[in-house]
Amino acid sequence: MEFTKDTRNDLLKRREVTSVFDSSANPGYGGVLREVCKKEGISEDICSVKSLHGNYGSGEFIAEIFIYDDVDSKNKTEPKKKEKKK
Repeated sequence: MEFTKDTRNDLLKRREVTSVFDSSANPGYGGVLREVCKKEGISEDICSVKSLHGNYGSGEFIAEIFIYDDVDSKNKTEPKKKEKKK
């Protein structure tokens, strides 16, 4: 795993990172989140995976990840999940 793009967005208090993963199978959003947080030494509560793309047969996956400064910044910016009606 390596970062190909790493920019700072001061307005939203986050880092916007693009990373390339080499894997034989799709790592999934959870796998990408764990790998990035382990590499950076941060909590999974302040990270969000925006997209994960792969080209068929290449074994290379490109992920866009947002790393926030704190949990409050993430909660203010990220969309809320809708609750299911009962």
